[in-house]
Amino acid sequence: MLRLDQFSRPVRVAIRSLWVVGGLGLVGFTIGPIVGYGDAPPAGIEGPYTGLFLVPAALCIMRVVLVAQERVAWAAFAFGMLCWGAANAYYFGVVASLESAPYPSFSDALWLLAYASTFVGLLALMRARLQNFRLSMCIDAAVGGLAIAATGAAC
Repeated sequence: MLRLDQFSRPVRVAIRSLWVVGGLGLVGFTIGPIVGYGDAPPAGIEGPYTGLFLVPAALCIMRVVLVAQERVAWAAFAFGMLCWGAANAYYFGVVASLESAPYPSFSDALWLLAYASTFVGLLALMRARLQNFRLSMCIDAAVGGLAIAATGAAC
């Protein structure tokens, strides 16, 4: 497990600042729908929402640069978050303003690329962290995933 005290003071400050910004953004975007926007979200919310994806991407990039272990996994996570943010930016900037939105659009491709990149990151983390990997673990994961999907479908 990484400890912050192994990094220099400016790096620690940057990491803590990103965590605070990300946490405040998450709280803000969670409270907004609970409190209620009325008929529609407020105008201009797309920019901060899209920018919020840069926070975890920046943290992942910092991890890639500062820590030698598991670089491939964290680079894949960073790429996935950047793709997701770019997809949102393209969607809100281009597709949402069109009368007839194209399907599939470039934003759809970026969203799918984000999923694929995150999957690659998860596989890389599993490969780095699991010493005694067995095929039965895949079956356990599939059963757990299907149980979660069934719960979601039932709601």
